[in-house]
Amino acid sequence: MKNAAFSAQSIQRIIDTELRPLVNVDGGDIRFASIEGTTVRIIASAACAGCPKCDDDFAWWIARELNRRTGNTFDVTIDVEHTYYHH
Repeated sequence: MKNAAFSAQSIQRIIDTELRPLVNVDGGDIRFASIEGTTVRIIASAACAGCPKCDDDFAWWIARELNRRTGNTFDVTIDVEHTYYHH
């Protein structure tokens, strides 16, 4: 891991502008929640909330993309947000 520190704003920008649009194509959504040390917490919602692929593979993909774009090594945890609509 490199020692360069990345701010929460830097990570959020990468997620919002580079990764989120890729997830949106399939009807899913991800949002940056927080970063603590080298662990980035993401909230997955919309189609991601019911997708069986919203697991360790998805977290691995997000981590790989963040690592590739920053040159650092991050771990990613995903919290799934279920949205319920009342009619």
